[in-house]
Amino acid sequence: SSRRAVAMKNEKLFMFLTYPLIIIVAAVVILFVSTPVVLYSFPQITSFIIEFNFMATPQSNAGMMAKLGREFYLTSGSTTISVWHITPDEAQLSTKKDYVNLLNDTNYRILVYFPSQERDMEKFASFCRVLKAWNNVQIISFDYKGSGKSAGDTTQYGAIEDALTVYHWIRKQTPNNAIHFWAHSLGAGIASATLKQLVAEGYEVKSIVLEAPIYDTLTLMQSYWLYKMYAFLLPKNFISKSLDIVDINYSTTKSISTVDVPTLVLHGEHDDVVTVENSRRLVREARKKRDFIFIVEWRCKRVTHWPGQQAGRDEIKNLVESVEYLKKITIVSVVLNK
Repeated sequence: SSRRAVAMKNEKLFMFLTYPLIIIVAAVVILFVSTPVVLYSFPQITSFIIEFNFMATPQSNAGMMAKLGREFYLTSGSTTISVWHITPDEAQLSTKKDYVNLLNDTNYRILVYFPSQERDMEKFASFCRVLKAWNNVQIISFDYKGSGKSAGDTTQYGAIEDALTVYHWIRKQTPNNAIHFWAHSLGAGIASATLKQLVAEGYEVKSIVLEAPIYDTLTLMQSYWLYKMYAFLLPKNFISKSLDIVDINYSTTKSISTVDVPTLVLHGEHDDVVTVENSRRLVREARKKRDFIFIVEWRCKRVTHWPGQQAGRDEIKNLVESVEYLKKITIVSVVLNK
């Protein structure tokens, strides 16, 4: 009887230790198997994953950008979008007419800046200060629908609509001053698609700079650990279809390969969010179909979570100076001097 009691005691101990483990393992298996089903049923989660990985910490200094220029709003489709006109330090501007006159001043080229969906305004302000001081530019930037101060939902169609609204507004103010594009990360997909449409309609953009561009959103999603974990369970076109459903299936490469506009690609060597291989692959593919596309890789701090603007102020200064040097010795001047 004592042996039986010991056996029963051991059995209870075994059950006590084993059952919770079985429940945990079963829960993990169910969660693992059900996740693709949830992703398939709710493709909006795909959009959230992308936005979360590029989300910047909100800035509390509301007056920071006001020191650099003026903010105004334009109607894009059925909603309004926030637009910034970043002006040269030496410009004396007090009225709306002064800003319009500046747009017509050919001494200051117009640079339309396409941000990623979320951006760190402090670093963006630093970027603007360095860039406008270096190359006599005035910067027009805007928040896509569903980001920043702009209402609505972010989609590829909506973002391109916003960009076209900004472009045509600029052209209405100044028919002759040159317009250049500068796009950052996810913004590269929007800028290149906008550029493709403008060129097809007979409009002109002098050049485009792609900073840390994505190859396409499908490649971006495939680089995430969550996708790699479930890759063997997911149908072949699962991610692509999800991106199509939520309309964020950007392809920088397909768009930029079809336009004959001088293009400069910039990418940090240690970017772990959008790796430099995105730019290398983009340039390789584009060069099969067109000319005048160049790539500059530069040293930067290791980026593990996108801060909204890849470089700090000192790094931006070093980048700009390196490009300034390249202007003197290579055909990159075609991109930056027009």
